[in-house]
Amino acid sequence: METTELLTKAAVAPLKFIPRSLQCIGLGSFLAFELERDPSIRERLREIDGKTFMFEATDIDKRFYMSIKDGKVTVRPNFGGVPDVTMKGETAVLAGLMLNRVDHDTVFFSRKLQITGSTEVALWFKNILASL
Repeated sequence: METTELLTKAAVAPLKFIPRSLQCIGLGSFLAFELERDPSIRERLREIDGKTFMFEATDIDKRFYMSIKDGKVTVRPNFGGVPDVTMKGETAVLAGLMLNRVDHDTVFFSRKLQITGSTEVALWFKNILASL
């Protein structure tokens, strides 16, 4: 097993016990920090303004909802509507996707990532992530 894989597995285990509300605060803060580093990403997010994504980490049985509004990202544990795009996969795959550390097409076609909902919005999001 590679060192990166070991570290990922070690980091995932505690996530099962941390409340989703706290995880959302952490993830939202991290995404805000990343967006502040590159203002062009915030402009690109306006292309999918008003859209909501659901990310389901299947290995820790947790769901997060990410909404885009005015170029800003909000992460919350619950959402009252139907998300535009749903992405399901293990925590390591979802984290790799958000950090642009995995090839988006490879994880999709290998079925490590399941995507449902609006294909157009999912492709916009994939292209934004690829530019990070």
